[in-house]
Amino acid sequence: MREIQNQRFGRLVALERIKVPNANNAMWRCKCDCGNTTIAAAANIGRTTFSCGCLAKESASNLLKNNKHTQTHGSTGTPEYRAWQLLKRRCYNPNDHKYPLYGGRGIVVCPQWKNSFETFLGDMGKKPSPKHSIDRKDVNGDYGPENCRWATPKEQMRNTRRNIFVEIDGVKHCVSEWCEILGIDRVRLYDQIGTRKGYVKPFATAEAAIRHFYRQKHP
Repeated sequence: MREIQNQRFGRLVALERIKVPNANNAMWRCKCDCGNTTIAAAANIGRTTFSCGCLAKESASNLLKNNKHTQTHGSTGTPEYRAWQLLKRRCYNPNDHKYPLYGGRGIVVCPQWKNSFETFLGDMGKKPSPKHSIDRKDVNGDYGPENCRWATPKEQMRNTRRNIFVEIDGVKHCVSEWCEILGIDRVRLYDQIGTRKGYVKPFATAEAAIRHFYRQKHP
């Protein structure tokens, strides 16, 4: 039996299991963030049911507003408009598969972008090429003009939470960028880090290695 008491699913918090005549599934009374209570099947909560119904109403209302709005700016279907829609969806739609990485981590869209595609387009401009997509400079920061840029896939891969960044003399790059700048083979660099077969390698960390080679070129 699925035990979900006091757990949150989207806007719902499961309060108690209740008996519903002729119900084939376990039923739960839930509290919605909007203040309403609702009864839902345990099998659906957190899978197809995330609110008392207010989420669907708001989505429909927003869609209607957006449809009216897009008639005025004439950009419906453009790459920039799709990017704007997608960034809002992953921040505010619990049903989006990327929501846990964005809205689920507290990432939001600044009010001026959230409420206006024209402002978003004015700040970002058009995509430089089909390969570019929107990228946050600070991967833990929000979507807004100070933290966003159009970036290539290579630039985005260098700006992930997995990357190691090294700052030297006020200049900050990830390890792969420093390797390009200093003319170092990245594979050979990592081969000199840590321990292997019982002996200590020259550098304990990637940062130590980068600093060493930087000082060689900039004594």
